[in-house]
Amino acid sequence: WKLGADRPSKFGWIANEEPRYWKKRRKSEHWPELSQYGRYAQLLPGEIVFLIQLREGVVFVDYLSSYSNIGTATCQLEDMEQKPLGPEVKIDALWSQKMSITTRVTLEAERVPDHRKLGRGFNAAVRCKEDG
Repeated sequence: WKLGADRPSKFGWIANEEPRYWKKRRKSEHWPELSQYGRYAQLLPGEIVFLIQLREGVVFVDYLSSYSNIGTATCQLEDMEQKPLGPEVKIDALWSQKMSITTRVTLEAERVPDHRKLGRGFNAAVRCKEDG
């Protein structure tokens, strides 16, 4: 997965492709070092993880649905021990309509840590694996 764009001003996370347009990082921008991600610093090829602060146990994932050059992925909410919080959700971004639009899936936690009872969020992760 790489942050890039298939056209100017159309940025997103692209799997298995070197984006034609790449946003260069400015020296003034602070990006976390991989070591700050702990267990998530070592990902398998085709995986991407977004570390999030979760309050209600629901995350919306928006993705591009298109008619060509696009595949499938599976996403799941995890706690910081990499244990699933809810079921996997399959994303199939390929469809037959001759247009590309944003589509949304919902990831829901079936179990929520006790931090929620305290009125604050808890650390979690969204892991997505490209399926092809």
